[in-house]
Amino acid sequence: MNHLQRLAIGLIFCAGGAMSFSLGAEPETSSGAFSPQYVPSPPTYGDTAMWITADGDSLGTGADVFYVVSTWEEDWQTADGAVCHYADVWNTHHRSHMAKEINGVAKYMADGNRFFAPFYRHATIDAFLSLNEDTIHSRTRLPMADVCEAFDYFQRHRDRSRPFVIAGFSQGGMAVVELLKHMADTTYEQMAAAYVMGYKVTPQDTATCHRIRPAMGETDIGVTICYNTVKNLKYVNPVIAETCFGINPVNWRTDASPVLLHDSITVTLSPERHVLVVDGYSGSEYRPYRNFINVGDIHSCEPWLYSECLRKNIAARTREWRKCHPPCDQAPVCSGDETSPNEHTDVSLMILDTDIASSTDDLFALEMLCRYEADESGATHRLQARTSQATSTGLSSLQNPPLAGENRACRKQIVKLAKILP
Repeated sequence: MNHLQRLAIGLIFCAGGAMSFSLGAEPETSSGAFSPQYVPSPPTYGDTAMWITADGDSLGTGADVFYVVSTWEEDWQTADGAVCHYADVWNTHHRSHMAKEINGVAKYMADGNRFFAPFYRHATIDAFLSLNEDTIHSRTRLPMADVCEAFDYFQRHRDRSRPFVIAGFSQGGMAVVELLKHMADTTYEQMAAAYVMGYKVTPQDTATCHRIRPAMGETDIGVTICYNTVKNLKYVNPVIAETCFGINPVNWRTDASPVLLHDSITVTLSPERHVLVVDGYSGSEYRPYRNFINVGDIHSCEPWLYSECLRKNIAARTREWRKCHPPCDQAPVCSGDETSPNEHTDVSLMILDTDIASSTDDLFALEMLCRYEADESGATHRLQARTSQATSTGLSSLQNPPLAGENRACRKQIVKLAKILP
């Protein structure tokens, strides 16, 4: 494959939780013989060679961006003739292929942010060329385990007082969906946004994961941005782009309002198919690949055509996340919050957390306490704690909730039953 053809390929996957693999031989060939397979050695994410990183956040006000690269390899054979369906992260040529895309994306996603992109054993394009969902699913179990392991490593070692963004193109977009299923609610609370570029979100995805929430505008946080680009609706690729929601990354609308991009390209979202229809752009720089992509869709343009829009939007959603998650001595100022911080200063507040099992609710109760405490002058209300028989009434104790960074200062204020007195 030449450079443009490799750019044209893009697909990855990551499943959450424990997974089992069936990595034996392929089904019998027409001659009755089995084809031997080769599975590359797994990545070691404590090795810096397994990452491309960039720090563009000199002011310390950005996000940590976790980016998942698309597919760059076709099926290949080892010297003894074994077939491999995965990229080999220890093969310098395979890493150099992935690095082309990663470095290109880092040019705009690392601007004002800290950028992290792992190498992983992505499934080759042949899995998707099968057009068989079972084949795609089985081939992507191994790469998904790699991506989830990389994400967990990223979470363990980053500064978790900062927001994070996850993004991926094509198979990488599929991985973003699966990472949302994989992460815990406490991790999700730190997420400013998720970007699924050039892949689908299915009704089953949204039904099985409450963390997959469609973006409805330019600055909502904790949401998933999904888009796919075609020249005409007849070119929607069901393997990649048959999605249940989408948003226009140029005007950040979910209706059919057209918008001009680069002074000559009209971009319109189809509310029925949830894909972008472009007029005035041929995408001719992306050659068709094996009659699968770039054949009326413009799949390969996704990370590049809207790059400036994405750069600005990551910054906007990061700012909004920080406004809504300030240090405990500051009041949050989320978009749409019209209430003055002093509006209820003479009112006693009682917060009851009735879900013993949910650490997310614990965090929510904690945040409400912190928000109530701060007023415009910086003065604080007096906090009186009463523990009584809370456990017998089903109230969570909130003992040592799993908080990170700026919220740790509030931990001492969390009790079984809290009442704030004027």
